[in-house]
Amino acid sequence: LMHRALTGTRDEDAEPTLHATAYAQFVDAYQPRVYRRTRLFPGVAEVLATLGARGWALGVVTNKPARFTVPLLEQAGIAHHFAVTLSGDSLPTKKPDPAPLLHAAAQVAAP
Repeated sequence: LMHRALTGTRDEDAEPTLHATAYAQFVDAYQPRVYRRTRLFPGVAEVLATLGARGWALGVVTNKPARFTVPLLEQAGIAHHFAVTLSGDSLPTKKPDPAPLLHAAAQVAAP
């Protein structure tokens, strides 16, 4: 996403130094604000509680870096619902590659 913002294209990578500088600035600005305007959709907490009570193994697979994922789930009050949480930097590949989903499914012993 950062490359897209810096290049204005979908497939081009920004110059490495520019990308590193911009990403560092993004992290500095976003980290303390990770949950400032984020809100769960109505009913999400209730659905997660119901699924958990029914024995469903739940997980999160996101491209968001772990340094943001875990605090976001915790601040939303829903982290405890998930048996597995995979972030964009948890594995060598990220979505849309199927590896994170397959890894998460294996962690919760999905058929």
